[in-house]
Formats: sequence, C-alpha cells, structure tokens
Amino acid sequence: MVASALRGASGLLYSSLRNNGIGDVGASAIADSLNCWQSIVGVTLSANSVGVAGAQALGDAISGHPSIEILSLRSNPLKDDGMAALCIGLKKNTSLKQLFLGGCEITASRGFSAIQEMEHKRVSHLYLEKTQIHQEEAHNVGIILRDSMATVISLDSCALGPTGAASVAESLKVNSVLSVLALSDNAILDKGAVAIAKCVRQNTGLSSIDLSQNRIGDAGAAAIGAALEHNATLRQLILTTNEIGSVGSNAFIQHLQDRRTLFQLSIANNTIGETDRKSLRELLHQSTQSSVLVDIADEPCDSGDEKLATTISAAIQGARENTVTTVCIKEPNLTYNDWKALTEALEINTSVTSFRFIRYDTAMRVSNIYEILAAVVKRSTTLKRLDLQTLPPAGQFPGPQTLSENFWVTQAQSFFGTSPASIMESMRYNSTLETLVLNKCSIASMEATLLAKLIQQNPTTSLRVLELMNNSHMGDESAVALAKMLQTNTSLEEIALCATSIGDPGAIALGAALEINQTLTTLRLRNNEIGAEGAEALARALVANHAIKVLHLGANRIGDRGASTIGNVLHSGGGRGLFELALGSN
Repeated sequence: MVASALRGASGLLYSSLRNNGIGDVGASAIADSLNCWQSIVGVTLSANSVGVAGAQALGDAISGHPSIEILSLRSNPLKDDGMAALCIGLKKNTSLKQLFLGGCEITASRGFSAIQEMEHKRVSHLYLEKTQIHQEEAHNVGIILRDSMATVISLDSCALGPTGAASVAESLKVNSVLSVLALSDNAILDKGAVAIAKCVRQNTGLSSIDLSQNRIGDAGAAAIGAALEHNATLRQLILTTNEIGSVGSNAFIQHLQDRRTLFQLSIANNTIGETDRKSLRELLHQSTQSSVLVDIADEPCDSGDEKLATTISAAIQGARENTVTTVCIKEPNLTYNDWKALTEALEINTSVTSFRFIRYDTAMRVSNIYEILAAVVKRSTTLKRLDLQTLPPAGQFPGPQTLSENFWVTQAQSFFGTSPASIMESMRYNSTLETLVLNKCSIASMEATLLAKLIQQNPTTSLRVLELMNNSHMGDESAVALAKMLQTNTSLEEIALCATSIGDPGAIALGAALEINQTLTTLRLRNNEIGAEGAEALARALVANHAIKVLHLGANRIGDRGASTIGNVLHSGGGRGLFELALGSN
C-alpha cells in the first residue's frame, strides 16, 4: 500500500521506507515505481524482509535507471542467490554510488564474489557490515578490496578474526584508492592488528581506519604506533573500546611528539593509566594550533573544525589566545577551578562560535554548570551554535545568581528556578545564535512552551536550526506552542522533534502552521505517536507549502491510510519542493 501510494511522487529525490515489512511483493511495487521516480537519487528499504524475488525486481529496475545513486537494502534476507540476482541488474547501471548491503545474510565466498563481478568500479561507498564470515572463508574477504574502486568500505561486525584482518591487509597493499575503512567489532586481536600495521606502513591511500572493539592489546597498538612513523596519509585512527594499556599508548604518545600527522586519535575506553592520560592531555594542550584531536574520554566529539578544543586545558588556552573556534567539553570530574578558569577566558574571548557540553557529571559542583553557561551565553558576541546534550532532569539545580541576562538557557525555569519573565527579557534581543541543540535534556512541555515564546518574542533572532530530540515529556502541548511560533517566524529552517511524544493533536497544529510558514525546509518527527489524522494534516499542508524539502515521519502510526493520503497529495502536485520523505516503521 505504501509503495503504491507513493508511486505518483515523481519529484522525490530520496525515499525511506525502512522496516515496513513490505517483503518481495512490496519491493516489486517499489521497483515498478522507480519508472515514475526518474529523478530519485536514493531509496532505503532496510529491514523489509526482501528476498530473492524482490532483489531481482529491484536489480532489473535499477539497471537502466538514470539518476539513482544510493540504494540501501540492509538487514534483508537476500542471501547469496538474492545478491547474485541484484548484482546482475546493477552491472548495467551507471549512476549508483553508494550501496548498503549489511546484514543481508550473504557469504564471503559467493556473496562477495557476486559484488565483485558486478564491476563496482562506479560505487564509491560500499557497506557490508554484519556479514557473518566463517573462519574457513575468511581468506576470501580480500576479494572485495583487492580490485575495488570504492573510497569507503565498511566491514564492521563481520567476524573477520585475525585471518580475515590479514586478508584485508594483504589486499590493501595493492589498493591505493580506498580512503576510509571500517573494521570495528571483528575480534582481530593483536595478531590482526599487527597485520594491519604492516599495511599501514606501505599504504598511501588510507586516511581513516576504525579498529574499535577488536580486543587489541599493547602488542597490536605498539605495532600500529610504530607503523605511523612510516605513514604520511592516515589522518584518523579509531581504537576505542580495546585492551590497550600503557605500552600501547606510549607508541601513540611518541608519534604525537615526533610527527603529528594524525588529526584524530580516538582511544577512549581502554586500560590506559592516568599517567598516560595526563601525557595525552598535555600533548593535546600543546597541539591546539597543530590540529590534533585526541579522544580519551568515553564519548568522542565529532567535528571537522581544525581549531577545536576538547580538553579543559586546550579550551582555556585557546579561549585566552583567540585561537579556538569550537569548544567541546566532555571530560568527567572537572574541578571548580577548571570551570572558573574557562569562564574567565571566555568572558574576554572573541573567537568561539560553537560550544558543546556533553552530559552532566553529577559529582560536579552545581556552580560549575551555570557559571560556564553564563560565560558562554551571556558575554559572547560570536557564539552561533550552542549544543547541550544529555543534561540532568528538571528540578535538580537551585536558582543561580548569574543568569539574569542569559539567553537560550537550557530548561530555564525547571533547571535553574529563574523567573521566565526575566529570562524572556534577556533573551529577546539576541541576534547571533543560529543553532540550538537541546537533545535528551529532560525538557518538559513547560520548558518547550517557554522556549517557543522566547523565539517568537525576539524580532532579531537568527536561529535557523532547533533540535529538541529525545525529550519524551514534551508532548502535544509543546508541538502546539512551537506551531504557533512557526506561524510568524521567518528565520527557522530546520526543526527536529524526534521522540518527543507528539501525537495527532501536535501534528495537526504543525500541519496548520506549515500552511502559513514558507521558510521551514526540514521537519523531523520520527519516533512519535502520530497516527493517520496527523499524517493527513501534514499532507494537506504540502498542498500549499512548497518550502518543505525534508519530511521525516518514520516510526509513527500513520499506517496505510496516512501513507495513502500523503501519496495522493504528492501525486496531485502537492509538495513540489519535497525531495526527501521518510516513512519507515509505520
């Protein structure tokens, strides 16, 4: 039903129908629809029980398709026969660039051979994670790498073991095209890491390797560290969640001291002693202007910004010297003096444009959190992005004395007990912040409603992106308040409200707002409680709204009725601007 309903959506560029149980019949219907979707770039059909017949239908449809670049069939029981049938069709296609085939129950001998015979020299991204490779066929894994022209390949969770790792390493000796290789969760052990290290010495193409969760110890880490001395191209090395201790970490310390060719070294969640942790922190502190990012805490900070500070010492020095533009604080158990020093540095800083604070350590003194927020949001005239994720539940903090002039303070009333009126007055005039991320912050309807009013009452707001995902206590009342704000707001371009307990009343309010608002381009409502009525309201909005480009309604309850209404609107010419529609798990 979903596939048939969307058949007339000829303007779609990307469609996600993951986890809908469409089976071979639905996959065949999607294949037929591809003839109508002549401009479509990507199709996601992951976890849909597609087998051999569905794979063959899709292969036939894609064989001559002029525009499709992305195809995801992850977690479907294609097996070797289905993979062979799919690849026969894909041989003739000239547009496909990204192919996601992880968890398709194929084997390294037959399944990988079918992919190789597809002559996938046009495919730049190939994802084959969760392919269970038996040890007796582990040596065959190299066939997928040897002649591949892909620049990104994922073999995560493939049970490669040391033998498979050795086969991969051997293939990489002759492959100079591959740039990114993911081998996480393969139990390659020290023996496999040593084999990879030998490859690193010779390979001149790899820029990133992920070897996390591989039970690599000091011997393997030391071999890789030594190999880095002979490699000038590797920029990212991920070794999180292994068994690396002091001996292994010293090899990387030596590398950072001598060459510093790596941009990112991730070794969180290992058995590194505090002395070596301190050495790595000091190296990072010294390398603020050398673009070295060392992740030693439990959660990495993803950023392409080369002027990035992830430790308190690097942030303090960078803020004082105006050499840091991005601060990402994730260290546990920081002292009061650490926060105080950073606060003072940020008070005079004119370079920081992005501030991210990951989670809250309950052992930290309460004053630390509000002092650093006060410094960042109260005094900065350059801040454009504020990202405060996984903060504590409402009501844990007493009211601070330093927030009377702050703007965009997370959970203003319940976190700090501050008067909403005074917060509104101070926030009303801010014109610099462009991105506000408050995901998983235990925000309830009162806080979300307050935030909506603050945005609505600020005539000079520059806010373009608002993320409030994974705040399960927001509900329909919050969506109604945000919808009311959207009726007059002309700055917001993207709102993410995934997993916020929004049902039909909230979706209906948002749909009504979209009939008026013509500036919002992205609305993400995945993992809520929206039914057919809410989907119909959003569909009606697409008749008049041509600004929405991305609409995510996956993991709701819209059913065939809601999907059919959306499809009929698109078929009749509504939603002319829509190019990405996600309806998975409905």
